[in-house]
Amino acid sequence: MPIQAPVAELNCVDAKKRTKKKRPIRISSSWRWDIDRATFRMGTLDKHFKKPADLFAFHALPVIKGELGPGATNDDIRLRMDEILSELPLTEIKRWDDSFSKLQNGDVNMLGRTVTPDHGQPTSPHVAGIPGSDNVQERDETAPTIRRDDRGVARPGIMSHEPEHVRRNCSVAEVEVKREQEVGAQILVPHEESVMNETISLPRRLSTEPQMNLMSQTPIVGHLWGSETLTDKDFGKFLGKIMGIINQRLPMDTYELSYFGSKSKLLSKRILECDIRNAFKSASFSRERVAYQCESSLMPWVAAQPNSFPEIRKSPLSFVYMFPDITPALDCLIPPNASFPQDNCSTVRRYISFSIKQKEINQLYECGYRNYPLSSQLDSVLMKRNINEAEKRGRVERILRYVALDFKEKFPELKSSKLVRAWEHETGLRW
Repeated sequence: MPIQAPVAELNCVDAKKRTKKKRPIRISSSWRWDIDRATFRMGTLDKHFKKPADLFAFHALPVIKGELGPGATNDDIRLRMDEILSELPLTEIKRWDDSFSKLQNGDVNMLGRTVTPDHGQPTSPHVAGIPGSDNVQERDETAPTIRRDDRGVARPGIMSHEPEHVRRNCSVAEVEVKREQEVGAQILVPHEESVMNETISLPRRLSTEPQMNLMSQTPIVGHLWGSETLTDKDFGKFLGKIMGIINQRLPMDTYELSYFGSKSKLLSKRILECDIRNAFKSASFSRERVAYQCESSLMPWVAAQPNSFPEIRKSPLSFVYMFPDITPALDCLIPPNASFPQDNCSTVRRYISFSIKQKEINQLYECGYRNYPLSSQLDSVLMKRNINEAEKRGRVERILRYVALDFKEKFPELKSSKLVRAWEHETGLRW
């Protein structure tokens, strides 16, 4: 039976076209936005902050420095910030546009940061200076954080009483537009209650959290590399070991991976070596970043030849990549005749949101191998204009398969699908 989204909710989209803002791709290369807040004067604002991306860079800078380490060059830092900025969903880009407008109108609170007395740097992503927050409190690791849902309404995020599957994997930290003051920290700018909270997502672990578990968060790297510590000195050893296993199990130099729209993608060992080399190439070493980049490069190889990697067979990868031309998870959530227009998929997005809500799944649930919030992942795919309908459907299906696998009991309709039957046969697991 076709799913019926609320008529009023859909009419709201059709009656009024959304104003589309061009995504700010690059941050100003002059670094004039890297100001000293103590000596900054609003009269020089236009000189230092020329666009919303510069305000983003000002607030992201301490977090990125913490992620990349003291050896990072300015080029490394700006490249990383540009990468994060390019991945932000349009809803968050809009919030930065709004904050930039407030700054231009004289709201100095948009430049507020929480700092440690010794270094003037945020001590973790949760206390990085975000445009204007009125929440100042002592840091409590168990306290709920305030986030905004896809309607822009402030709401509790990950709370201590929520199920473990909602609270899990907080390693994908978010820079919150809520200020949490650590013991000994000081606030540079007073806060006003009228300033709104906003959020940008940064793939970075809290400094207080344990180091990532390679086996659980990057299972391919974990199984192929083993339990050894991964350091910046291990490039040669890592490349030799990984490529040695790949060459032993996959003798040919190239393989084909079934792709969206009945297409195929050519995998080349030479390109795989280059990808691994580039992961280690940065001037500053981040174990987590290298592991995730290598995992991303290895995933298509395991998906193309799953029988050659039996130790990975029961991981979500086999379920997510199997049969890329069918979309059973997506079909559970939208009407069969729903189209994916290349320029705007907001109607489809509302169908999915409505159905996910009906299944009582939190849209802030962190899914996928990088554990990003579901809503952000959907927005990043559906709002892109440079991919065709087949690829857009395929990418959304992959996201939703991660969700369905984690919430099997909420997707009973998939039990009889071709996808689940094949997955059960291959893995020996049961839906």
